[in-house]
Amino acid sequence: MSSSGVGIDNLQSPLLHDAAAVDDGCSNTEKLTVDGALQKYCGEFGWWQFRHFVLASMAWALEGIHTMVMVFADRDPGWRCSSLSTACSAAGNVCGLAPGTWEWEGSSSVAEFGLICDQKYRVGLVQSLFFVGCMIGAGVFGHLSDSRMGRKGSLTLVCIMNAIFGVATAFSPNYWVYAILRLLSGFSIGGTGLCAFVLSTEPIGPTNRGLVGMSTFYFFSAGIVLLSAIAYHFQTSWRALYIASSIPSILYVFLVLPFLEESPRWCLIQ
Repeated sequence: MSSSGVGIDNLQSPLLHDAAAVDDGCSNTEKLTVDGALQKYCGEFGWWQFRHFVLASMAWALEGIHTMVMVFADRDPGWRCSSLSTACSAAGNVCGLAPGTWEWEGSSSVAEFGLICDQKYRVGLVQSLFFVGCMIGAGVFGHLSDSRMGRKGSLTLVCIMNAIFGVATAFSPNYWVYAILRLLSGFSIGGTGLCAFVLSTEPIGPTNRGLVGMSTFYFFSAGIVLLSAIAYHFQTSWRALYIASSIPSILYVFLVLPFLEESPRWCLIQ
């Protein structure tokens, strides 16, 4: 019985050693996370990280432009009487006025597609479709940026799509084509801010990441300011406004994206 007991002890002993007692030469190995590597070797918010943050966050300005362009393109441009008709002069709106007795002042999709009176709901419809596209795009590009395309690859794709759909919107022949193109614009815009936020904040150390991440939204406001300047110079044509507001996306692809690096977290998991 004692010999069998010794045999069992000999079989079990290799499996029952205390891990602390085993010296395999790796007991002092330090397992670093991305945040740990940033803190220990790179610094949390140095000059390179600041530059990368600014360049990546500039994409938020593009989101501000493409989101708020509808404020100018879909505005009611106002109207005036084209004759000295008493009925026209006394009217508070154009509903019920005979064609030819009044005319639009300025240019917008509302004026060109006749989105007034009983068709006024279509203005809200096209804006709602834009945000439906944003919701879908956020889910799609959120997945792509985490998987095969990466943050930078996804941001490149959505910026190209922003430019294409923005320019295409300017050539809409009718309301429904216009609505579909705004839906597609929303789809690409839904991934713009998402990819830009992750790409700009992941190389920053954990101590500063929260505060710096909140600062990305200032670039959205800067985009609205830039859009106001663009819209001021294109008041006479909403189609030209869509083309002009798409130019910043083209410039971003060629002048900014080449200087951005892929997220270290995404590179680690590939």
